[in-house]
Amino acid sequence: MSLNDQEFINIGFGHVSCHLITQFYNIEESILQQQLRLKNCRSSHNVNLHCHFNLMNKTASYTPRAILYDTKNSGNFKDNWLNNINQIDDIGLFQTINTNNDSVLKSDFQKLLDSGKTPESVDLLKESLNFEDVKEFEYWTNYNKFLLKSQNLIISDDWYHYKNKNGNVFIPTNIPINENKNKTNDYFKHFIQPDAGKQEYDKTKYELWDDKFHHWIEKCDNFKHFNIFAEFDDAWGNLNTNFLEELRDEFNKTTVFQYSLSCSNISKVDVSQSIKTSMFVNNIINTIECTEFVDLLFPLSYKFKDKEDNLFESCSKNALLFQTINAVFDQKEGQAKITPNEIIRRLTFNNNASIREQKIVSSINVNNNIEFNHITNFEVPKNFQYNNFKTWKLKDGQNADYHIFGKVDITRSASNKNEQDVIRTYNLDQRYLNTFLTKNSFIDIKDVSLEMSENMKFINTLKYWMFYMIKNKNYVKSLMFLSEDYLNELIERMHILIKSYKKGNYFLDIEGFEMSDEEDDDY
Repeated sequence: MSLNDQEFINIGFGHVSCHLITQFYNIEESILQQQLRLKNCRSSHNVNLHCHFNLMNKTASYTPRAILYDTKNSGNFKDNWLNNINQIDDIGLFQTINTNNDSVLKSDFQKLLDSGKTPESVDLLKESLNFEDVKEFEYWTNYNKFLLKSQNLIISDDWYHYKNKNGNVFIPTNIPINENKNKTNDYFKHFIQPDAGKQEYDKTKYELWDDKFHHWIEKCDNFKHFNIFAEFDDAWGNLNTNFLEELRDEFNKTTVFQYSLSCSNISKVDVSQSIKTSMFVNNIINTIECTEFVDLLFPLSYKFKDKEDNLFESCSKNALLFQTINAVFDQKEGQAKITPNEIIRRLTFNNNASIREQKIVSSINVNNNIEFNHITNFEVPKNFQYNNFKTWKLKDGQNADYHIFGKVDITRSASNKNEQDVIRTYNLDQRYLNTFLTKNSFIDIKDVSLEMSENMKFINTLKYWMFYMIKNKNYVKSLMFLSEDYLNELIERMHILIKSYKKGNYFLDIEGFEMSDEEDDDY
């Protein structure tokens, strides 16, 4: 390994995040195969993989430099993660859980991966097994290609992945469900309140930091950057914020990119209206809180049960987006070295006055027509209080002309090779991408455009979020067990954030939520 190689650590909090990271590392494994045979890809794999070379035997082994944090009953860990079953007993990671779904069977696809017999072609795969049913990929341990170590994994002792009567697997619960069929009214607490995330973090922080995190730090020779993934609409987001706060204390000069994941179809999730509202409020709180500790926030979304998309497929698309962004940091021969600081500089250097507040990437556009940004794509969920908010302001078509503070263009296409300031990276060879097994899980990404801009759909969504918190402050306070002082501070920070994306002078009266006629045109 060259001393100039950059080394990153990827950390995922929650089941959705683990899906994304798993598919990302499946892409990384495909690049190993692609480069082995075609030799037209990157020159180093060290950015996201810990590489061990045996020069005597001329072999190399690769382990993801990642930590995945999930709940019990969230996958088949014993067979997928460790070769030596005695090691599991020694470290005490896995225990018998007395629930009605304590056994997660290994998928047929994972059995193929473990056997080393996976065909290169997806078409050949489908001839041997039918993968059209996405239930085959309900758990991220059903399709992970790398054999991971105990240092890659944290399992919560208190929270469980539980299937409700409709088969949805979503927000973890905190008690096992008895198999007694006569008990139909089991009460269980959801992993939804911010305080639940803090309590879980406080309980596992020593394992997270001492056993996992510092293990990977010590394996690095030229550590540069963190990629943090978290679900923002439940207590994982608060756990994420607590981790970020300590991360900044210990690594105050290391760059941090946060990738948030929020449910894009809350109205369709089979939970109560109060939980849907809690999910919505959590997303607002965690978005604002994390901006204090990260360099850039990429707000992404996922769908949980939908006719056209689902958790596996939406996370796979997000993994392809993340891999495209992350690919610019690979050491590739003949290319100028790109660092995370260079991406930050390109997005923020035109707006120095707001550089401390502008942390959220306001547009993440793929192939010039697909917007991945959750905030820019936001739609008001059904059965939510609108009050006097002009919901038509959140419709598409409001972004004809707006100021761009900074922009990063990434391309995998040769057509843009003559354009200045466009960052070029390598193509992915689809022949080796054999874990994108449904028609909606893969998107052929040619170009990605990141913007820090005065995008009005983005700004109006932030305004709606602030409007909602102001008009429903008492309800939010009782629902989420938050103090009024905290909510007032949060609203003030939201106001400052909105101002940072407005060019020129901007005034918004928080108390009365009043604006001049001129500013009302934007709301």
